[in-house]
Amino acid sequence: YCTNIFGAFLQTYTEAGLTGISKLGGAIGRNPGIWADTVRFLHKDYGGLEPGSKRSGTMITKDGRIYTAESLAQACDQYGIGSSFIKTELGREVAQDVRRRDPTNRNLLSLFTHGLGYINDFYLEVANTTDNMFRVAMFIENLNEGMSEVDAAKKVRDTYYDYADLSDFERDWFRKIFLFYSYMRKNQVQVFRALARNPSRVMAQLRLVKNSQREHLEEGV
Repeated sequence: YCTNIFGAFLQTYTEAGLTGISKLGGAIGRNPGIWADTVRFLHKDYGGLEPGSKRSGTMITKDGRIYTAESLAQACDQYGIGSSFIKTELGREVAQDVRRRDPTNRNLLSLFTHGLGYINDFYLEVANTTDNMFRVAMFIENLNEGMSEVDAAKKVRDTYYDYADLSDFERDWFRKIFLFYSYMRKNQVQVFRALARNPSRVMAQLRLVKNSQREHLEEGV
């Protein structure tokens, strides 16, 4: 989960720079209740997280549109703000392993398998929710800046990736052959886009990796 959160920060920086990270904080700071309740509305019934409510009031964008947390969550679902890396990539492997069990067998092994399925769903939904914290914040910021719901959702997917957005061929073959194929494909597109528009952001991340490796090697000497 820590890697998931750290990765979201890097994705934000790659796509929008430090200004983009600052705007996420601004979106949350201006509408903390709306943001939190929208994330709650998107969270499924695992782990006892309280559902969203109407107590957070409304959000008014710069061009005068009015949103509640519930209407924002509906827009997120309707136009799609993407699916998390953990839920799509890691969850697929665990789910396939659980499905190999015989669902009609009611012995102890079957009960244990169903228990694993619930635990799997719980952890995947928590991962999706941590991802949605970033996705919802950017969606709110994009709407506030005057973007349509369609364009706002697309920018969110471009920034944080929609890991489930693959062709049937990629889903049936490449994702089974190459580990974390969805991430590599989406990340490659974002990196090339950043290299064309703001290459300094990519170079900064490469320097960060290089310096961290150098420090690690020096500590080992």
